[in-house]
Amino acid sequence: MTTRDRRGHGAALALLAALLPAISAAQDAVPSERAIVYPPSGELRILSGLTLSPEAQDAFDQQFRANTYFSAFAYAKNGGWGYATTGNSLEGARAVAIAECENANDDCILIAEIVPRGYRDPQPGDVTMTPAVYTYLFDPDAAGAPEGAPRAFAVGPDGAYALVWGQPSQEAANRAALADCNGYVRTEPPGLPPLPCVLVPGLPGTN
Repeated sequence: MTTRDRRGHGAALALLAALLPAISAAQDAVPSERAIVYPPSGELRILSGLTLSPEAQDAFDQQFRANTYFSAFAYAKNGGWGYATTGNSLEGARAVAIAECENANDDCILIAEIVPRGYRDPQPGDVTMTPAVYTYLFDPDAAGAPEGAPRAFAVGPDGAYALVWGQPSQEAANRAALADCNGYVRTEPPGLPPLPCVLVPGLPGTN
C-alpha cells in the first residue's frame, strides 16, 4: 500500500542554471541521514525591492504569501511571474519558481521565499519537509501504515512524497517508496532540473 502526493506549485534559465549545482550536490552526494524538523510556522523573506506589476502583486498577495514553507516567488522584467508553494526543500521551491516564471518570460529573479523560523542551510545528509509531510514521518499509523511490517518513506525536493507498507522486506519497501515518490516528482515545465526523491530516515517501525 502507498500514500503519496505532490504538493502545490504556482501557475505561471539564467538563475536556474545557477541553482543547478546546489541541487545536484544535494542529490548526488550523501544519502539522507537525518530529518531536520522545524516549527510549522514559516516566515516570509523579501529578497528584492522591485515594484511588482498589478497582476503579479495580486498573485503574490492572494495566492503566495499565505502559504507556509518551503515556497518561492520569481518575477520577470516584463511583469510576469511564477511561484512554488509548500515544497520539501528551499532549493526545490526556488528551482520550480524560476522554471515556472521562465516558461513564459525572460530574465526571472527570485524576489521572495517562505522558510521555517530558525531555518539554516541544510548540511550533507540533511533532509527537510513541508509541515504537512512531517506528519507522515512522525505518525505513519495515521496514514494506515500498520506496525510490524516493513515501512518506508521517501520525499522529493518539489513536495512529492510516498509512504509505503505491506512489502515483503525493508529493501523492497525502500525501493517501492522511491519508485512511487519519483513517479510524482515534477518534470515540467521545460528547463526544470531533475528533482529525485530520497529515503527519509527515522520512520517508526522500520528496520
